Amino acid sequence: LTECPLIVMFLFHSYPAHINKNVTRLLPYMLEAIAAQPPGHLDESQVAKYADMKAAQVKTVSFLTYLVRSFANYCNPHQDKIAKCVVALLTKQPDTVSVRKELLVATRQFFATEFRTPFFPYLDKLMEENLLIGDPQGQNDTLRPLAYGLLAELIHHMRMQLNVKQLNLNLK
Repeated sequence: LTECPLIVMFLFHSYPAHINKNVTRLLPYMLEAIAAQPPGHLDESQVAKYADMKAAQVKTVSFLTYLVRSFANYCNPHQDKIAKCVVALLTKQPDTVSVRKELLVATRQFFATEFRTPFFPYLDKLMEENLLIGDPQGQNDTLRPLAYGLLAELIHHMRMQLNVKQLNLNLK
């Protein structure tokens, strides 16, 4: 299940004539998949299953970055939902360093396009260190440079819209 988005991307590259027709069909399913949330409480057996589901969601977000770069006109109506889902995925635990790294890389790819704008309302949330690097108990120090680079890029793009409180937090 985790590799399905990569297989679909491979098929799109192999059969480009079928992309336009199928992107519009796949987008609602992809958005539904990345928006899926686990039940309120997970027992030990469900935690591993949710970690696998989250890995599949992150792969789907990576595939969405490909669609955003190549087929933005199909993705534009879904910008706000994509941003909301990505921030929700950053918020939810558990995950591994590799899954969180892939999510940060995908998020940064959104920031390289006009799809960065829907992330602006989430700046205060994204400035929370634990949101970007994950579980503070984990060994996520390797993610710190990537997370701060992502945050710096977002702040750079919205620097003219920052309020005094956000500027003060940035100076600390």
